[in-house]
Amino acid sequence: MSATHGWWCNTKTIPLNCNSCGEAIFWFSCDCGSSILFDELGWPWIQHRCAGAAPKPTLSRLGQEDLSDRLVSHIDDDVAEQLSRQIDENIERDYVEAIQQAAKKKTRPPAQSPWITRQDPYHDCRARERGIITELIRNANIRKKAGVADSSLRVAELERFASNPLVQITIHTMALAEDESENCSFTFFIEENIVDELQLFKGSLVVADLRGIVIVSRFPIWVCDKLVAIY
Repeated sequence: MSATHGWWCNTKTIPLNCNSCGEAIFWFSCDCGSSILFDELGWPWIQHRCAGAAPKPTLSRLGQEDLSDRLVSHIDDDVAEQLSRQIDENIERDYVEAIQQAAKKKTRPPAQSPWITRQDPYHDCRARERGIITELIRNANIRKKAGVADSSLRVAELERFASNPLVQITIHTMALAEDESENCSFTFFIEENIVDELQLFKGSLVVADLRGIVIVSRFPIWVCDKLVAIY
């Protein structure tokens, strides 16, 4: 069987910690809709199956079958072997080698801090970004961040974000084997009740629909209109 998952379907593999047991694992996804947790990368593709560790499926944009559509938290050894072979046959070899090498590099002490590019918005620009939460600050002051005085009439331009309790969140978007130019950070504001409902914390993997608001040119800000917790 020829490979069906690789660079062409926006395949991403992100190292993170299991939010159930705390172990270091890998989250694999692509635009075909696959979303799988692995203990190790490469054959036999050992899937992380501790209680409460099921990832949410990613949105399919290519209409292909999800490799993980039959995965559950507990499966017997025969089914696990069958699924492992299916996965191994359907991931392009060059991609596997690249993420394995990148994962090995991450386990070594870095020669220098990784370069992360902060992405600032322009007014009313839109972005959908997937990344790991690296900072979560409650009681965030969006007016100060936007350069608007509390008494200013321009506070209204901050829309609902001006009157609701907010959290400031920073996400990093880097996945294994991606070019350093893809290693970006986005800092945005979102309502506190949404953060509480999703039970987000540092290390959560999310998809954020972001929008730029620029009231004072020196203080561009991102606000989040929709946030989905993947893991």
